[in-house]
Amino acid sequence: MDSDSPADSKLQRLVMSDSMDKLKRENQRLVALLERHGIEWRVPVDEETTTPIHPVVRQLSTEAKIHCLQTLFRGRSDVYAQRWESAKGDRS
Repeated sequence: MDSDSPADSKLQRLVMSDSMDKLKRENQRLVALLERHGIEWRVPVDEETTTPIHPVVRQLSTEAKIHCLQTLFRGRSDVYAQRWESAKGDRS
């Protein structure tokens, strides 16, 4: 029997469906656990930009945010932006 037979395909679909069901139940269990302990698990969306903002980021000072970005993008201290313009166009 070759691996492309209808029986094998049906078996693969059943296994995948069972795995998906298990993952969904696990996800529901974890969400319930987080909510029971009052832990926010949904990422709030910044209404102005519709960009997801993690709650911890909102609590960081400007200096801490700059330090975080510098650690993420370190390695090219010789490269700088020539000009920056705000999305609103009112400053640069």
